[in-house]
Amino acid sequence: MLPRRLFWDMSRYIVNDVTPSDALNAHEDTEVPNPTSPDERNSSTQTLWFAIREVGSTGWVEKAGCVMPTAPWLAEAQQVIDHGNRAWPALARELDIMSRNWGGNKFVVKSCPLHTIT
Repeated sequence: MLPRRLFWDMSRYIVNDVTPSDALNAHEDTEVPNPTSPDERNSSTQTLWFAIREVGSTGWVEKAGCVMPTAPWLAEAQQVIDHGNRAWPALARELDIMSRNWGGNKFVVKSCPLHTIT
């Protein structure tokens, strides 16, 4: 065990940032002023997709208690990951799947990260 004075001394470590270029700004507000697709809005689905994309699996989502509206979305997300498609339109697909599964109701994603039915 390290002496207490060295416990948080991070100078002993070499850190290499291996963040893929398409994930560098995932933490920033990326909402487009006049979006033309649902995926140009900030959402919890987008955040979850980024996490799934980096982990490379959807298996942890249910175990972690993350709420997803549809199992088909998770299955499709896993297929997309398995084929290496990092640019999948996660929110557009979620809205499409929800619309088909719930009688064709249209969904609108507001500026907040919640999905609401109109």
